[in-house]
Amino acid sequence: MPTVKSYNNGIAVPVYIDDAGVFRTGVISDGRTLKESLYWRGRKQRYRAVPPQTVKHWDSSEREVIYAGHIINQFGHFLLDSLSRLWFAKNKPTIPVVWMNGQNYNVWQKEILDIVGITNSAVFLERPTKFSKIHVPESGFTTELSYTADFDNFLSRVEPSDVVLGRRCWLSRSLISRGGRVLDEAKIELEAERMGWIVYHPEQHSVVEQLAFLSSCENIAGWSGSAFHVMVLLKIVRPKLHILARGPHVGKLFGQIANQKRIRQFEYVMNLELVSGSRGKAIWRSHSDIAIINLL
Repeated sequence: MPTVKSYNNGIAVPVYIDDAGVFRTGVISDGRTLKESLYWRGRKQRYRAVPPQTVKHWDSSEREVIYAGHIINQFGHFLLDSLSRLWFAKNKPTIPVVWMNGQNYNVWQKEILDIVGITNSAVFLERPTKFSKIHVPESGFTTELSYTADFDNFLSRVEPSDVVLGRRCWLSRSLISRGGRVLDEAKIELEAERMGWIVYHPEQHSVVEQLAFLSSCENIAGWSGSAFHVMVLLKIVRPKLHILARGPHVGKLFGQIANQKRIRQFEYVMNLELVSGSRGKAIWRSHSDIAIINLL
């Protein structure tokens, strides 16, 4: 089980940019920045530790709080990274959670928090603040490194729908105007529909609706993306997942989730040409349309 450490008079410093253009944040206690308050994605530290000696002024609060970490507005990263410390908050609903960035939850974030049972009030820090007591839970998830059974149990709240025999879903990215995508996905979707697949645009549905429909499918296919990560909220994942790489490989995160959730998952590397961008925001052109259609 992940652990939690508690500190009296800890100073929480929200995310800021220093004079060198470096993003910094952290919780300070007894003159040091707590290593356990830093945010890692894989082996890469996303924000650098705040040097304690640079924090000379702060607000003071007599409240006891739970350190939540950082709000990530990308769907998959919110589910896994942002929620990774809230397993502790669920059993302490009267203690506020403290976020080091952001101003409020958006609609789908509120829905996810409702699903996993988080009712704690939230503090979105704007200035360094000393709290009478701050609890710093260990992260239950780190990309490619850890995904604890306890964190999985915390997320796995939704009973799946009954599977509809023969129901096949293409999880579409074709209407996404921002972020990474594959051009001309609509051509593949037309052929998929002709072959009896349902083209599903998750961004047009609530999270609850997504879970109800997707869990009813026998097979789900689509380009790799965080829409697949909604499966972490299911108690049992029955559909087979067919994930097509946007780039040279499917990210290790997909395998990490599949292993923890015991998902029957198949990954495919297609013949793609990079058009622009890089990493998750890259735009690709497919030269594998026939192979994709045959795969369906």
